[in-house]
Amino acid sequence: YLSACQTNYHNNYSVKDGTRTYYGGIPSYLQVAKHQFIQLKLAMSWMDLMQIP
Repeated sequence: YLSACQTNYHNNYSVKDGTRTYYGGIPSYLQVAKHQFIQLKLAMSWMDLMQIP
C-alpha cells in the first residue's frame, strides 16, 4: 500500500478508492498460488505438453 497515492498494488491489478483496475496485456509471470509465480513461457510449455495428438 502506498499512502502517498492511496493505492494498493497487486501482481495483476491495483486498488484505489475501492476500484480494482487490471493491468493491460498478458503478464510475463502468472501467480499460481499465494506466494508462487511461474513464467508465462513455462505455463505455455506445459499446455503444449498436455495436447493430445
